[in-house]
Amino acid sequence: MLRAMGVQVWHARGAADAGVPEQPAPAPVRSAAQAAPQQSTQPVPQVQQLTFAWLRSSRALIMYSSGDAAVQRLLKDLLSYIDWRAVAQQLQSGGGGGGGEESGRLRLQQGEFRWPQLHASGGTPARALAAWADKQQLQQLSWIGAGEDLMPQLAPWLTELGRPLVSLADLNLVLRDATAKKALWQQLNNNM
Repeated sequence: MLRAMGVQVWHARGAADAGVPEQPAPAPVRSAAQAAPQQSTQPVPQVQQLTFAWLRSSRALIMYSSGDAAVQRLLKDLLSYIDWRAVAQQLQSGGGGGGGEESGRLRLQQGEFRWPQLHASGGTPARALAAWADKQQLQQLSWIGAGEDLMPQLAPWLTELGRPLVSLADLNLVLRDATAKKALWQQLNNNM
């Protein structure tokens, strides 16, 4: 850890320490940029802090930054519709409904993602987001959306999902403007 901060860990011993064998010189430390293979030539955006709330159903996940009750009700409605539509499509194609709605109620999970956990942490949120995505099993979901305010921060780190993130309009605007709400529902229909 000291070596990563640039502090010299081993030093040459003087003649006063002649009875103690000298430690070998340490191997040169490779920076994270040198150790990681070059994946793309695009500059990686520097993120100081990444915090978002998420709401997940059995088939979809939405990441958002605003956590007031009205926005959460809207998101629950969106997730309910996505799950209902997926079940309807399965039934039309002759498959079973399945997916965790045995009791007829939508099961939702919610939480918050925060990076960094410690104030002194540096680097990028890539590893933390990859671990979170793995835990949420994002590969298995049929639909993943994020608020348009989060898209610039999330898109570079969640590129390996196998499907694009759907950018959702400003949810507070959607709550106030009927035209924006209609556009959001059309966007949902087009991206399913």
